[in-house]
Amino acid sequence: MEADCLALVAEGWVRGGEPAAGVVAGRAARAISQQIENPWGWVNSAIHLTPALRDLGEYGEALAIAREGVETARAHDLTPLLAFALLE
Repeated sequence: MEADCLALVAEGWVRGGEPAAGVVAGRAARAISQQIENPWGWVNSAIHLTPALRDLGEYGEALAIAREGVETARAHDLTPLLAFALLE
């Protein structure tokens, strides 16, 4: 739940015009999801971290995280998240 909340906080920061704060929250969500081996959380954090990185001009990292999110969603059959991951 903490990772999911942090992912949403990341989205809020990005939509509020503070992508750097969004990256911090998104990376925290990603780290928690990796630590507890939660693919759903990993994809969810990728969905919200990618736009933050894009807004900061970190295109290479944004693309890498977006691709990992799509690959993870496909590997774990997370169809609802796959749709959102593909939109990023």
